[in-house]
Amino acid sequence: MNSKYASRGGIETIDKLLEIKAVRQAVIKEKVLAKEFKKNDEPSVTLTVLSGNPYLELLNDHQFTSEFFIVSELKVQDGEVLSAVAESTSYPMRPRCRKDEPPVNDEGLCQLCADAVS
Repeated sequence: MNSKYASRGGIETIDKLLEIKAVRQAVIKEKVLAKEFKKNDEPSVTLTVLSGNPYLELLNDHQFTSEFFIVSELKVQDGEVLSAVAESTSYPMRPRCRKDEPPVNDEGLCQLCADAVS
């Protein structure tokens, strides 16, 4: 392992984010099995995290959460217990990438697609 990248803080951050991801996945899996969603990245997830969570900046970064948590939208709120609720997103499926993402231009493209075609 390259010592340049071996940081206890980084490992702890990833471990905590994976714990949060597992909570999110359990809720989505129930909905997929119940045929409420067809795919994992379709729902909007409201995540309740412990007050003062040190990862709030990451959790509120849409680009990071859409890739790491594989959701169309992640809303974060403070609470006393880590939990998640999944519901249908209000975002339509994008015509180019087939993701349920917010449009960023008049062509209806998400940020990723708008960056790719510009």
